[in-house]
Amino acid sequence: MLSENVDWSQLSLVFQAKANCVCYGHKAQRLKIVPDTCNAAINYGWIVTNKI
Repeated sequence: MLSENVDWSQLSLVFQAKANCVCYGHKAQRLKIVPDTCNAAINYGWIVTNKI
């Protein structure tokens, strides 16, 4: 289960390399998310709300 401590609506991309997991926002800013939570986003996805 993903952490409720993260504003998942700000997350756009999650990149996993051998050494770490990196999360980026909608404006390509790097977000500080703890590694376990970042990896959970890769494994389980995250909720995205569509803004029209």
